[in-house]
Amino acid sequence: MNVHSPAPFSQEAQMAVDRYELGRLFAEVNLTSGRTSDARLLDTAQGKYILRRLSGRNQAQSEYRIAQALQGEGICPDILQTRGGQGWFESGKSLYNLQPFIASTDEPSRGWDYARLGSLTGRLHAGLRELTLAEQPDRFDLQVTWRRVKEAQSQAFLADTMMERLHEAVEECVCLTQTEDPVDWTYIHGDLGKWNLVVGQEGIHIIDFGEVRRGNPHLDLAALLTSTLDARDKQTPQHLLAYVEAYALHRDGFCSRTLAQQIRLWNVRGAAALLDHVGYKESSVEYVKRLLDQGESWAQLLT
Repeated sequence: MNVHSPAPFSQEAQMAVDRYELGRLFAEVNLTSGRTSDARLLDTAQGKYILRRLSGRNQAQSEYRIAQALQGEGICPDILQTRGGQGWFESGKSLYNLQPFIASTDEPSRGWDYARLGSLTGRLHAGLRELTLAEQPDRFDLQVTWRRVKEAQSQAFLADTMMERLHEAVEECVCLTQTEDPVDWTYIHGDLGKWNLVVGQEGIHIIDFGEVRRGNPHLDLAALLTSTLDARDKQTPQHLLAYVEAYALHRDGFCSRTLAQQIRLWNVRGAAALLDHVGYKESSVEYVKRLLDQGESWAQLLT
């Protein structure tokens, strides 16, 4: 008689099956698309689910409260309760939550529906406006990141004309963040690029709220629009108008000048984070140039 050893499932996957009463676990697949948390697909007798490891209790509490506040709105996936009624569980020193799996494509084959995206983002910000969440720091704070970059680099880096251009942009963006009036701030997603959109049969959902914090809502718009549109494309003004009109149906306060500023901030943050992660090299200098040029293209379109 042949005896087959059990599949090597992780301890936390087996705990999830027990905590959520999912029946038998058939498969566990590591996913690498998330930026702020590691995620796994669990195939169980009750269906497929996403198991996510969280950064800590603040994230666990915030994500659960967000999911509860937006439940039924079709904005983000639900976060399931354990059989004990909690929105997460602990395994060792780590915390996890569980969401229904949404089968998706990376991007719509016929292009994005910008009226739908505008409505989705507007409803998100309207839904987050009244929440009070545990504060968590900005992991990519520009001033802190840029200080690390400068300390780690060589004299050649400081003499590079593109790095001089970036340094000026950093100083401008830091000044902007220090003088902003937070009166219109709300909780924002914090990383709302297309990589955190899931397109399923029931519409578009926003995932991974690991960077949620209080901030200027235009930063979310900056991330979404720059990751899905090219400011130089002749169709972009039409797409942008559809997006803004739909957004304004749910959340007032849109300002094209502020969006241009937040796009510049978003791109400069991205450039600094890249240099902090991979260092000063030819490929990173080229990427910095693309980001700065992109910000200028959007400024010309919006102002």
